[in-house]
Amino acid sequence: MIQPRLALSFVPCLLLALPLAAQDPIQLTPAAAGASQAFTQKVTQKQNFDVGGQSMEANQETVADFVATITAVAEDGVRSVKVVLVRIHGSFEIPMQDAIEFDTGKPAAADQSGLQAGVATLAGKEFTAKIGADGKVTDIAGFADTAAAARKAAGDQAQFVESMVADNTLAGFVRGAIGPLPKEAVAIGAKWSRAEDSGTTILMKRTMEYALAKADADTAEITVTGTLVAKEGSAPKGQMADAKVENGKIEGKTIVSRKDGFAVRSDVKSTFTVVAMGGQMEIDIAIQTAVERAGSKPAAKAEPAADPKPAK
Repeated sequence: MIQPRLALSFVPCLLLALPLAAQDPIQLTPAAAGASQAFTQKVTQKQNFDVGGQSMEANQETVADFVATITAVAEDGVRSVKVVLVRIHGSFEIPMQDAIEFDTGKPAAADQSGLQAGVATLAGKEFTAKIGADGKVTDIAGFADTAAAARKAAGDQAQFVESMVADNTLAGFVRGAIGPLPKEAVAIGAKWSRAEDSGTTILMKRTMEYALAKADADTAEITVTGTLVAKEGSAPKGQMADAKVENGKIEGKTIVSRKDGFAVRSDVKSTFTVVAMGGQMEIDIAIQTAVERAGSKPAAKAEPAADPKPAK
């Protein structure tokens, strides 16, 4: 009697049909020396206060147009970056006060003062920095005088300018342009971690876990989840001196180009609660940071830099 054949021969065909991206690690390389790209970063911050049982709300929106240029790539992969601030505009909505608007694109007026006078000093200014394969931004230079001039021009409203000129803010422009790329080649689903400082009034530490969600020949999608805590040894002063950060969470994703090495767009949300004044004040804070390429300036072509030395 003839026995029926089993259909096992079809199994290898199914394995061969799997996309290569799901099997093979890929190298995501940042932009090469000489490459330049324009971006727009939009930061929306919402704060809900509960002070002694009284509720208030404050909102802030800051939009920054900037251009990032890779000026050099070291053998170890560290990239030197020049950032030029093209325009900064937005508004602050504060309880029991009129909204404060600002825009570096407005013509300078002899009698302007406060926040508008402060941001006016930022138009067209630039700084340089370095970003390593680990995503850390260091050696921020060329902006100290500009930041001091902005604070002085803003006068009594200098605290509003601080969020635009602090080193953590400048580092965010550099990271936003490059994206959270892994040091080494990774496969779909692979994860890697990083930590960095953030915040101004309360200095915080962000710990993030990234994952390569998907990739094709043109782009790669990187997701992020993480936590926020107050940085040790950096207690704020005044009424926030005893402030504690609770329930800090981070979530979002970034799309990076595999063609030119710059970010295409990203959207990350951070939420946390600040408890201060012996528990008499609680502030629920949500910060949404979105970065995308400016459509008016395509990425410049550049010769690929030499492959960096493998990380030790």
